[in-house]
Parts: sequence; C-alpha cells; structure tokens
Amino acid sequence: MTADLVLNPLLPWPVIAVAMMVALLLLLVLIIRRGRGWTLRLLGLAILVTAILNPSVLRERRVPQPDLALVFVDESPSQRIGDRPQQIEAIVTSLEQGISRFGDVETRTVRVHADGNRGEDGTHLFKAIKTALADETKERLAATIVISDGQVHDVPADGGEAPSDGPLHVVLTGKPDETDRRLVVDSAPAYGLVGSTARIQYRILDGRSDGKVAGTASAAMLNVRVDGRETTKNRVRVGQPQTQDIVLQHAGPTILELEAEALPGELSAINNRALVAINGVRDRLNVLLVSGQPHVGERIWRNMLKSDPAVDLVHFTILRSPDKQDLATIDELSLIAFPVRELFEERLYDFDLVIFDRYLLRGVLPFRYLGEVVTYVQKGGARCSRSVPVRRPHELFHSPMGTVLPAAPTGRVIEQAYRRSHPHRDRPPPPVTSALPGECPWARPKATQSDNDDPRVGTMVPPNRSRVRSGSGAVRRRRRSPLLVVDRVGRADRPTDVTCGSGHAARGGGGPHAELIRRLVHWLMKEPELEEERLTAVIDDDRLLIERRSLNNATTEVTVTTPSGVQKRVPVEQGDDGIGRAEVPAEEAGLYRIDDGTRTALAAGGRVNHGEFADLTATEARLRPVVDGSGGGLFWAANGIPDIRRVKPGWRAAGDDWIGLRRNDHFTVTGQNEAPVIPPLLLLALALAAFAGAWWRESH
Repeated sequence: MTADLVLNPLLPWPVIAVAMMVALLLLLVLIIRRGRGWTLRLLGLAILVTAILNPSVLRERRVPQPDLALVFVDESPSQRIGDRPQQIEAIVTSLEQGISRFGDVETRTVRVHADGNRGEDGTHLFKAIKTALADETKERLAATIVISDGQVHDVPADGGEAPSDGPLHVVLTGKPDETDRRLVVDSAPAYGLVGSTARIQYRILDGRSDGKVAGTASAAMLNVRVDGRETTKNRVRVGQPQTQDIVLQHAGPTILELEAEALPGELSAINNRALVAINGVRDRLNVLLVSGQPHVGERIWRNMLKSDPAVDLVHFTILRSPDKQDLATIDELSLIAFPVRELFEERLYDFDLVIFDRYLLRGVLPFRYLGEVVTYVQKGGARCSRSVPVRRPHELFHSPMGTVLPAAPTGRVIEQAYRRSHPHRDRPPPPVTSALPGECPWARPKATQSDNDDPRVGTMVPPNRSRVRSGSGAVRRRRRSPLLVVDRVGRADRPTDVTCGSGHAARGGGGPHAELIRRLVHWLMKEPELEEERLTAVIDDDRLLIERRSLNNATTEVTVTTPSGVQKRVPVEQGDDGIGRAEVPAEEAGLYRIDDGTRTALAAGGRVNHGEFADLTATEARLRPVVDGSGGGLFWAANGIPDIRRVKPGWRAAGDDWIGLRRNDHFTVTGQNEAPVIPPLLLLALALAAFAGAWWRESH
C-alpha cells in the first residue's frame, strides 16, 4: 500500500491562473497604499486557492512485477558447424542458472531459425527480437541477451539503434581466430544458347574471423563438375578473380559445380563449393529437307516444320533428274539447279537435321556426298529418311547411307490400315510413340465403320513393308511391319537415325500422325523430354520428385545423396506409362544427387548459393555497433561465459566478465482509494472567516 498527494482542481487551470493573477494584483495595490488587513486578505486568498485545487490523498495497492530477461538463441545452419551446438547449450544453461538466482527476474528463451525452411535467406535475428518485444511491456525489460556466431543478416544499417530500450548483450559462439576457406561466385549468366560458351567469374578466399590472412597458401586445387561429371581439375590462385568457361550441351538447366580443396585446419568445407545453374535455350534450328518424287505427303513435313518458329527450313524438291529427257532446252526450263556442292560440301554441318523424303538414286547426289552424310551422322548430326516402294537399285538403302540405315525396304506395298502397336509387351514403349493421342494400346485390323468414326481410334496406312536391321521398330502394324524405326549410331549420346513411312500416315483417317511427326523431329533434335533413358529430379514444395524413364525395367531403386553427404536407397515405383517415380523429403538446402547405377541426376534445393553459408567464421564486427549503442556488452564464449549481475537504471550495464540486468521496479495497480486532505466546507468556512477579519480590521 502506498499513498501519494494528488490535486484534483475544481476549475480548469487557465481559469485558476487568471483569477490568481487578478487577486494578487489587487492585493499588491492594497499593500502599496498601506491598507489595513492585507495579511488576512492574503490568508483568505490562500485558503480559497487551496479549496479550488482540492488536494487529495491517493492510496494504491501495488503488486510488484518481475523484470524480464529475453534470451535469443541463433540456431541457423551456420550454428551447426563444429562444436557450436555444444557451446550453445552450455551458454543457455549457464545464463538460465545465473538469472534464476534473482527471484524478481523472469527468463524467456527464444530459439531463432534462419528464414525459409532451409535457411536460404540468412539469419534475421533482429526481426525475431522486434516480434517478441511487441507482445511484452518494455518497462519490464531488464536486458536482451543474444547467443550467436555474429553472422546476422538483418543488422540495422550503420549500426542503428537496438530494437529495445534495455541493454543488448551478445555472447559469441566459436573462436576469435577461426580459419575458413570459401568460394564466392561473382557473376554467372542465368541462361545461354545451347552450343554457346558461358563464363562464370569466381574467387577463392581464405580468411580468419579476426580479419587476419589465413595460412600461407597461394594456390588451391579446383574441381569442376558439369551435371555431376568431373570435367577439369586446375590449380588457381587464392584471392584473385578467376573465370571458368563451359559449353552448354543441352536444353534445360546445366548445373556447374566448383569445389576448392580444403584448407588445413579450416572450420568447415561446406562453403568450399559453389553451384551455378544455367538454363540452356535452343537457338533457331537449321533443317534441310530434300524431297525426291513429288507426292501429297510431302506437305506434312513442310507444314509441320514451317509452323515451328524455332526452325529455319531449307527445302529442295528434285523435280528433274539429270537423265530426264525433255523436249526443251535448258534455258527454257523454269527450274533452279540443285546446289549439290554448296549443301553437301560447304554447309552440311550447319544443319541440325537432314531429311530425305522419298529420295531416289537418280544421279543427282554423287555417292561421295552420301558418304559425307554418313560421316555427318556419326559425328553427331541427325538424319531422317522416308522410304518409298521402288525397285531395289534405286532405293537410298543401296548407297553408302545403307550402312547406317536401321531398316531395309522390301518393295512390297501394304494398304491395310492399322493402329499403333509396340513390339515388346514386356517393356514400356519409347517416348516417341508413348501415349499418342487417339490410339489403342495394341494393333488390330480396322473392322467396322463405327470404329473408324470413334475419336479414340487412330488409323494409319504405311507405304511399304520394311525389314528391321538395327535399332527399334518403335511403331509396328500387324505381322511386324514397322512404320517407324529409330536407331542411334556413332556417338551414342548424340546422333540419331530414323527410317519412317509417316509420309502416308495421314491416309485412312490420319490417326496421330501430326503428334508423331512432331515428337520425331524433337527427338532428332535431342530434346531431353524424349530421351529413352532419362533420369530427372526436381524439388517442389520441399519434396524431391524423381522420375526415371527406361526401356529396361531392371532398376527398382535409386541412390539419393543429400547435400550433407548422407546416402539413402529409394525404391522406384514403375507406372503404366513406362516412367518410374519416387518421392522423398528435401529438408536441406544444396545439391541433391540421384544415381541409378548408369545415370546421375542433380536437383538444387533452395537458393543455389545463399548467404547463410557465405561466411562461417564467428565475428563481432556486425553486432558490435548495435551493442555499444545500447550500453550492453559483447563476449566470446571461448574466453568464458559471463556472470549475471543486477544494476540500477542509468548505471553501467556490462563489464569485462559480467552481464548487467537493469532493475526496473515495475508494478501493477490492483486497487486505489482517494480522500481529500481537508474537507471543502471547512476550507470555505476558514476563507470566509479570514475575509471577515480583514473587513473588521479595515473598519476600526
């Protein structure tokens, strides 16, 4: 219980002030004229003013409130390095025990994790402090204590002010002389053209938390891996800008890994590696289409290729062979000579795809040029030919190109319509023909007109029967006569060769001929989505999604390596579409590796290079200005955990080995009682008596 004297004026303060000034002025005039009874008038005025001010005694029932000590524990990924987790728990235990010695201090511990599920945005410690203080009474705050390595990414600019009115103390984990090596990517393109060279600029930095140069190494070994495959290993100078060039080999993301060798005695090698993801985009594709005998199906290839804005098409139709007899002179023929030498000697390797559509051996192309096409395919080019039923000596198969053709024509024409049939029922179909629109799973003859009208039924008419020599008869009709045969020759990971009869695919209702041709061209252009053997992985909503496409169902498991190096076997469930799928949690930031024994896929979780791992050495440079501005202290746990003391407001809040908790003496009022010091009626009676005495004195 406490008592205080309070004033409750009966009139507004301005009215009281004006009245007192007028009364004092009149009293002053009376004194100057030496009037009698001025002392009694002064006494009456004083009593009257006291009555107007109405002094009262306020009695309150107060309950003391304990002071509050907020302890913020930085548990970001950088705090998991070395023995820092053990240091954190030791500091928290010591501080809580030290504060508990004071019965009037409440301890509240807040554990702060890095922003984002995997810490890619860094440690936002001051944001957490402001959030916690928003729910508390600042008058209770004795001190804010932070346990961190100093790597905080939301420190107020230029030191700024502490987010609280009380002192801010920092206890640093780690050691003042820690050594660490880090690899920093200064610049890298986000995308590039397939086949072009992308340049990455980076530096290898060695340093210590106290700002001194770490070690004496002037060079470090750098391993470079592209899409999981090691490409180069070089020694580069430490501390100087370096460049690394890579050629983008495919569309989609290309992941470049730069990893520097570990520095002896360094804190951790986790930031010795940097990842760069460059998205490869294709430039306009150059396609050469050589048409032999004119036919209706020729428009299918031309229309499909011309409708693609990413394709530059060069189309030649051979209307006249050299041995053709015309009853006209050469200058009367409105024909353009076929540029054989320019196309097949000078510009052949400028084309990404060469298509021979119903081309016959009529002496237009010498065999040496056809042999150059074979070399072009073996070196990585793509070729497609559409066969036609002719006598054997005129077929393209009976040329040097016959060595790479996957199918041999028989010259027999088949006009029966059919539906798509995959030759191997025990294996999934290749991506080129998988799940074509309007198809049925297996071949059967067209029976009734109602079947032909069914939109789910697609019919095709192959032009002739062929015999498969190599590759895969991806699409067959009854009696195993293939419409499409695909094969890879030369370098297995690049060139492709196709023999097909799709020029007649639009007859008999059409079927899925347009989609089949589109997939065929994109497969020849080496689009990753249509690869027969493919392993992919992406991270979506903290889940690692794995897809494995293969014509061989032998593999039922894949090996997943997390960014921290932990390996786990994950089963793959095979779907009806021939794609095996698996899903695992992705709780870490960094690069995940997925291996099925023959292929490796990579998936980057979170930001590829984030600030939390940019620098792992403990430092006081970032937090020192804020601590000094609040009057707190900064301590290294390696030098000893500071003691806890209580201090009065305005006193020094920290020493060399102790932390001060400000004593606020805060309380809450549970009840109060107010009573006047002198009854108002008594004051009024005394004032009247004083004025009456003054009047009597003046009259005598």
